[in-house]
Amino acid sequence: MALVLLGSPDAGGASDDDVRAGDQAMASGHVNAAVSHWRRALSDAEAQAGRGATAQRIDLHLRLAGAMHALGRMRQAVAHLDIAVDRAEALMERSRLAQTLIARGGLLTVTRRLDAALRDLERARQLVESADTPALRIAFTSNLAQLKSENGLKNEALALLRHAIDVADKSDRKQDAIKTRCNLAALLVEESRRNDAVAAINDTRQQVDQLNPSREKALALLTLAALLHRMADSDNPDLLRAAFDAAQAAQTIANNLKDASTESLALGSLGALYESAGQLDHAITMTDRAIARSTVIDRSDVTWRWHWQRGRLLNKSGDTGGAVNAYRQAVRSADGLHNDLVLGVGGDGSRQPFRQRVGPMFYELADLLLTAADASDDPRLAGELTREAMAVVERLKAAELEDYFRDECVRLAQAQQRGVETVDIGTAVVYLVPLNDQLRIILATQAGLTRHRVAVRREQLVATVRQFRHQLEDRTSHDYLAAAQQLHRWLIDPLAESLNKQSIDTLVFVPDGALRTVPMAALHDGESFLIERFALAITPGLALLDPHPLQRGDARVLLGGLSEPRGRFPALPHVPRELDAIAQRFASTVLLNDAFKRERIQESFTERAYGVVHVASHGHFGSNADDTYILTHDGRLNLDQLEQLIRPSGFRGQPVELLALSACQTAAGDDRAALGLAGIAVKAGARSAMATLWHVNDRVSTDLVTSFYNHLHSDPTLSKAKALQRAQVEALRDVNYRHPCFWSSYLVIGNWL
Repeated sequence: MALVLLGSPDAGGASDDDVRAGDQAMASGHVNAAVSHWRRALSDAEAQAGRGATAQRIDLHLRLAGAMHALGRMRQAVAHLDIAVDRAEALMERSRLAQTLIARGGLLTVTRRLDAALRDLERARQLVESADTPALRIAFTSNLAQLKSENGLKNEALALLRHAIDVADKSDRKQDAIKTRCNLAALLVEESRRNDAVAAINDTRQQVDQLNPSREKALALLTLAALLHRMADSDNPDLLRAAFDAAQAAQTIANNLKDASTESLALGSLGALYESAGQLDHAITMTDRAIARSTVIDRSDVTWRWHWQRGRLLNKSGDTGGAVNAYRQAVRSADGLHNDLVLGVGGDGSRQPFRQRVGPMFYELADLLLTAADASDDPRLAGELTREAMAVVERLKAAELEDYFRDECVRLAQAQQRGVETVDIGTAVVYLVPLNDQLRIILATQAGLTRHRVAVRREQLVATVRQFRHQLEDRTSHDYLAAAQQLHRWLIDPLAESLNKQSIDTLVFVPDGALRTVPMAALHDGESFLIERFALAITPGLALLDPHPLQRGDARVLLGGLSEPRGRFPALPHVPRELDAIAQRFASTVLLNDAFKRERIQESFTERAYGVVHVASHGHFGSNADDTYILTHDGRLNLDQLEQLIRPSGFRGQPVELLALSACQTAAGDDRAALGLAGIAVKAGARSAMATLWHVNDRVSTDLVTSFYNHLHSDPTLSKAKALQRAQVEALRDVNYRHPCFWSSYLVIGNWL
């Protein structure tokens, strides 16, 4: 659903000329020019005093937030709204405070910061009711509807949107009415209520046709065209024709207005429609024109979409070389534009996470590059193409981690990359790339890179992974074995000859998608588990490969945990024994129960550096960083707070080598939650992590973790991966714990040495 951002048209003062020039530039699609004018106006307003200047600054921040949103720069948009809210509070003007809170609440919803969005909209509710201003009521109701929709309350969202339309119609606010109707139609399409959606689109089209030619009219037409395109199929050719009609009408308006930005959107939309109609030549022509128009006005946030579309079209037409170059340009243009769901002006109102929206572009390019490598007779060229394919997927992984944590510093915090062929003797990196129609595996050892192709569709692979994870957590059943053996055939058997020939004893997996949730230790070849033959580790990306052994001689350990029940979380009675066992092997600071509070943790880090941080407490990795936390005695420690505690050690040249979490869990089937698990070490500023995919029996956890640290202490040459391997093998050879439910969920993440 589209986001309603409010900006006042009345920003008086010395900078009126720049304000008007910015408004005119925005109306004609020159968003970057509008930003330049409004920034100059804001600079002038900052030099003035008085309530009028403060009000003007608020209005300009609202305008700039709207422009940043149009450009897909969500963090900058939120930053402008943060300032606008603070200044509106200081001004103590209820209508402007309501306006800024509504706008920020809507944008926080788009970026999936739902709790914060709810707080803003709840604060705005009373202000809106007392002001009784139609514009505020419409914006508030529309943005609240969007929040309800994101929380799964679709019927409530639909009712709110219908109410907002009623208010807009009665107050004769045509633009607001059309925006809200577009939102309603988008939600109906999302809910697959085809008949209702078509009726809503037809109703909106009638309203749009009554408007005078304008950028807003063209954008509304493009929204309707995109919605119709989503619903069109071979059984509904009329919908595709209606989409063409709306897109062509938008292109005519934009051309007459000399609005290059909107015309680029219209031409690109026509290209996609021609593609659906099977007219590739026309599709390529329209797409090329869309690229040209977006380049004129420096809209990289739009250009990447059309380069991607061009690459797809050229590939369909048989021009593989041209397709690869177009995809390369798309990836370059998209670099830096990886907010979690950039809606895009004139889009169809759909909301998808970054991977679903943009991920296919990276995979399609990687597929083309690997296919070219397979076909090449030149080993050097084949190697270059393979490395480029891996680098393309790495860009997706890095952007996805940054997107999950909503932290641009995550990318900067990644360890310096080194070539995968330089891994130690005996270690192999297994790089997994699940494509639509096949699984590609790239094996990297000191002998070089080898490519493998497995004929399994992504849907089948994901279904098997889901089945495996669910069955593994049932300790009363051995049904997991069928999936364990099937996954072994797909993931390990193609590599067996190379692994045996090079005497590999450690496998470092770089998984992707659903494969992030697979406990590789439990894969089975029909005779034994994988962990019985290899030490295992995972890493979210090659950029995190920085092998560096744990310095154990003077390693000091910070031990924290809860054994007492806290709220809905049950007691963990074996935690004291776990912490005591580790403290007997390493110099330690122990924070147990009421000592395990954020303030005491902060004091401990202030007093000394720690090589290992071990936490035995409940924790959860959720679909969003906001849902990810570690339970302390005085509340929940989120990822940002954990980072604030741990990262300064790295700045002092004494980074935490290992962050161990022995009672956390990640829901089966939640691939996005696995990002939090995979990236926890990067986010926190630790070189590596040890964590669990699901919460296991408290006693078993204590025994296994104690064994892990005993092995680390007794053999200084032993890697973390091999220490965990020995602990897991000991557990599976105990007749009481042989089921992989007890031991396979433990993972070494990141630096495995």
